Amino acid sequence: KMEVAGAHTQQAITLNPSLAEALFQAAKIKMHTGQIESALRLLRSAIAADRNYSVKAAADGDFQKHPDRLNGLLDECRSQARDAAERAIQIAHSEIETMKVWHAEEAAQVEYDEAIKNPRSAQESFSHQTFYGYLDAQRYASIAAESAKRAAEAQKNRLEQLAVATLDEALDLQNRIVEKAREHSPSALAEAQEKVKAAGDCAVPGHSYEECAHKVNRACSALSSLREVESLSLDRAEKC
Repeated sequence: KMEVAGAHTQQAITLNPSLAEALFQAAKIKMHTGQIESALRLLRSAIAADRNYSVKAAADGDFQKHPDRLNGLLDECRSQARDAAERAIQIAHSEIETMKVWHAEEAAQVEYDEAIKNPRSAQESFSHQTFYGYLDAQRYASIAAESAKRAAEAQKNRLEQLAVATLDEALDLQNRIVEKAREHSPSALAEAQEKVKAAGDCAVPGHSYEECAHKVNRACSALSSLREVESLSLDRAEKC
């Protein structure tokens, strides 16, 4: 009977190596037949697939026959979960600091709020000092880190698009006013064209908030100068 049950569970595991119930049943069979090391390896895999099997194993008669070995495994799982949670929380805080540097709330308020909120939940879960608490802390921290990444990337993309759109607008305006400006305000035009050139020269993807903001500011300055040239040219043309 055990051999048949073992064959069935092995077949299920072969079809789906992360099927927690099959892994747990295989572990029970191994534990029942005295193959403790194999049983514990399978149980570890079952718990990795579904944490609820840690509780199920603690209440199971086959595993209760070897409480020291079972408790040792559960302690290892808890310790590993704690270490992983600590790393996840550290990563989340790092990503959040990067997000803040990018002033990402300007582009992605929802993701920004998610990133700020979840570390608090992670710390609260971590403070329970339980296996489930550490796993929950990992989950909250991972959500925070991913949200922070998305928010920072959204802000970077927004600034890049703003710089490109502003420079395109400046170039279009330059083409429209250049003839009249050469006649009525050549020095102001030359100064504005230098700003347009400078904005174009730095129109490469920025790797930091400062670089992206600098690109936007240069493009805005060029556009503003061209608008002043346009206004000045119109005024002088009317006086002529």
